[in-house]
Amino acid sequence: MKFLTAGLMHVTAGLETAKFARRLVDAKGTEAVQKRVYAKLLTGLAASRYGRDLGIESGLEYQDFRRHVPMATADSIQPYVDSALKGTPDELWPGRCRRHVHTNGAVTGNRRELPVTDQGLNHFRTAAFHTALMHTANVGHAGIFHGKHLYLAATADEGAGLAATVIGNLPRWTAKFLFEPGKQISSIPDWSQRLEATVERAINQDITLIAGTPIELVQLIEAIIRRVSGEGRTIRHLSDIWPNLECVIHGGSPVAPYIDDLNEGLGRRVALREVFLTSEAAVAAHDGSPNGALRVLDNTGVFFEFLPLHAKSDDQKQALPLSGVKAGRDYELIVTTPSGLCRYRTDELVQFVSAAPPRLIYRGRRSLTLPAGDGFIADQDLSDAIARVCRNHHWTLEDFHVSPLDTDKYGRHEWWIELRPPCRETPISKLIEEELDEALRASCKAYLDRRASGEQAPPVVRLITPGVFEICRKEIGRDRGNHRYAISRPDRQIAEQLMQYAGVSAN
Repeated sequence: MKFLTAGLMHVTAGLETAKFARRLVDAKGTEAVQKRVYAKLLTGLAASRYGRDLGIESGLEYQDFRRHVPMATADSIQPYVDSALKGTPDELWPGRCRRHVHTNGAVTGNRRELPVTDQGLNHFRTAAFHTALMHTANVGHAGIFHGKHLYLAATADEGAGLAATVIGNLPRWTAKFLFEPGKQISSIPDWSQRLEATVERAINQDITLIAGTPIELVQLIEAIIRRVSGEGRTIRHLSDIWPNLECVIHGGSPVAPYIDDLNEGLGRRVALREVFLTSEAAVAAHDGSPNGALRVLDNTGVFFEFLPLHAKSDDQKQALPLSGVKAGRDYELIVTTPSGLCRYRTDELVQFVSAAPPRLIYRGRRSLTLPAGDGFIADQDLSDAIARVCRNHHWTLEDFHVSPLDTDKYGRHEWWIELRPPCRETPISKLIEEELDEALRASCKAYLDRRASGEQAPPVVRLITPGVFEICRKEIGRDRGNHRYAISRPDRQIAEQLMQYAGVSAN
């Protein structure tokens, strides 16, 4: 029976791959799909206290929805969230909500709880499946479903974060035939111990897919190589251990600073597929496009809107549906979800590379970008700059953070950089400052204009001892396996924490 069930799964994966490949080439189908999603969500919202308070009725036309329903924030829905999490039914969505996730607190410094209904959980499951299908449709076969899928996130506390909640509630067939390293190992809270146990269990499995953050993936590669070296063997990359490994799904932090280490450590046959997830919704995944842009996951039960960056932040009428976006523009992501969030402002910035099909790149958090005159310097700009510097010197980045030295004028940035030893070339702060300055001037017009006008000074680089970021995170209750610091902040909250633990003088 087990063989037959596994065989049926393989056949189904092949059929779904073929169907999904046809959908991907239908660039005009997005608008119709999102209309169906919108109509279904309205039915659920209309049956909730929150929806009734907003005046939402089933069948409400989108233009009326856009004109009259205000955009929501974490503060505005907090009373409904509190009531739903206490078990009160029909608050944000029909029925009782049995799960929740924590946001990472990057903006406020405090984690918030968000509800995850059964329908919301199904959205994340469907998005995970569609992300895998984007790979199988791109390569033309469903081979990844013939082996095991290795997930590096922890499931110790289902309320800790999105990954833990989703992995802790996998569909039965996924848990039975695909999931590694199993719930017992995944529930180990300490990342170092979990990694060691994961390597011990998975090294002899037929792994076809791995999912994790870029730094987790780098550490997995290093742990595997150490294990094999200890046995007297030599390998070039993970494909030597797992010959059927073909797909690595990554998210949670920019991959650019780690791309060379990953390509070298995984093997060139292995495809890197980025996924863009927020605590509120799964947004987009790499569909194989050569420019690395991410295809919007438009058919997973979430309705997407986008607020132009130049728009007044409180004007709900300026938000656009997915069919209204334009390539080359920056937008804040707004979501309506089957967990009861309605026109919820995520604070996430995206830029569309193409509108049909809808592909985007992640830019950073709106409230955490570094101001630069009339523009801003986004996380993407900072990540690409440090990646370029590390690539030039064959360094591996452990972590970094950028803050303003002057929070009134934002005229100079302070970079906190931790590199992974050993370094082939001794890092020198002055040299890194010059190269970061050059990289940002080449890639970010807002930075270039301010440097040309004299309003922006070259950056200051603080090279800190390996382990400082991890120590600092643990001291404030953020385990590396689940949370990372914000790449940048327009204040010095994180910089002051790093200064304390790195022993750096304020001068």
